Amino acid sequence: MRQSSVIKEILRKERIQAVISVLEVRFGEVNDAIKNSLASIQDEETLSYLLRQSVVTEKNDIEKKILALSA
Repeated sequence: MRQSSVIKEILRKERIQAVISVLEVRFGEVNDAIKNSLASIQDEETLSYLLRQSVVTEKNDIEKKILALSA
């Protein structure tokens, strides 16, 4: 069964918020450039990848990945 576009958008926003939450717990405040870059990513797999990476990757490295994947 295909997910509706509304459900996909809800899941996408939840993944973005999950990444931001992990980054906040690990590193403190997340700057707007990173938040905006995450918001521009549409691919669910990419957001899931970034969520996993945000748990184990150093701050500068995960920020670089987010910026690169949002371009």
